[in-house]
Amino acid sequence: KVAIFDATNSAKSRRRWLWNAVKGRNRRHHVVFIESICDDPKILEDTFTSKVDNSPDFKGMSKDQALVELRKRIHNYEAEYQEIAGSRVSYIKLYNLSSKVSCNKIYGRLANGLLPFLMSVHIGTRPIWLVRAGAADGEESR
Repeated sequence: KVAIFDATNSAKSRRRWLWNAVKGRNRRHHVVFIESICDDPKILEDTFTSKVDNSPDFKGMSKDQALVELRKRIHNYEAEYQEIAGSRVSYIKLYNLSSKVSCNKIYGRLANGLLPFLMSVHIGTRPIWLVRAGAADGEESR
């Protein structure tokens, strides 16, 4: 069984609460924190633009208003943010969309499968070609 808790757990105290809640239910459960860190201005601008264009949070706002609002939210998160650190915690850190990956205490089948999956995720737009192979000239169709 897998549970994903999708939230902003940007403070050490919040992650400790989550850890205790999971381990309190079953000491055998494994907790892996995933942290995405981005400081590349181009990636950030592209991501901000995509967010304000596609999120219902900004519906009805001009693009400029939405970008100002988003930057305010990010500023508030940054004020409280504490990077995941320590040798006792299992974590995967993705820097600038997986251009660099750092991990700690990644053990077990599920955690080991999670790492390559996260490294292969791409958020950029690109064509996806779906191809169904047919019989080539001179081949029999079955």
